Amino acid sequence: SGFAQAAHRVTIMVRVAFLCALGVPLAAIGVAGFAASPQKIWRTLFNKPYKGDAVLLEIFGADLGYERPCKSVEGFDTSANKGLENWFKGSPDCYVRFRHGRAGGRTQVEGGTFHPRFYFQRKMPWFKGEGFEFQVWESDVFSSDKIVGRCFLNVAQVKRAMKARRPVLMSLGSRIGHLKVAFHGPISYEDRQGKLLGAGENRTCAVINAKRGGLGDTMIVD
Repeated sequence: SGFAQAAHRVTIMVRVAFLCALGVPLAAIGVAGFAASPQKIWRTLFNKPYKGDAVLLEIFGADLGYERPCKSVEGFDTSANKGLENWFKGSPDCYVRFRHGRAGGRTQVEGGTFHPRFYFQRKMPWFKGEGFEFQVWESDVFSSDKIVGRCFLNVAQVKRAMKARRPVLMSLGSRIGHLKVAFHGPISYEDRQGKLLGAGENRTCAVINAKRGGLGDTMIVD
């Protein structure tokens, strides 16, 4: 009815006025102040910028169906194990899921290869008491995705890799393969505010730019 519609408009106007009084911008409330979802309003009000330490995770790639990792940074060049080829019924389409404390995510899918190269990067909160878990999955269109292998680094191993500035090569399980990752950090909130290059360049950018000249020898974790 006309009365119900008018009452609804008044209710929305009161809510918009209340949010504006709290300092919420109209753009966050919605088009003309009437279209915001409760979830969006909640995020705007209560999601504050993260100001703790951060870590930059890099996932280079994986080699599946291999037994022994190569100690070279440039490749994996190992003796082949053909057991996974029968399990996959062809070349797999793989991606990596990762978890660190309350943060996590996944890489893109790299298709049709036992040697996926992701070259994936993600800046994440640094939970000082938590390690990193990695899982390699096969993506499947007509059935549920299947986990291929998994590995875990504890806090001490992650800190050692960051301090040594060395990538880490981890076993995904017996006769399954290996995953190669690297960690940069910890990066303080204050150190994330400087310029990328030149005058005003912060300490972390200077260190990471220097690292681009070449990472150290690969650290092998079985």
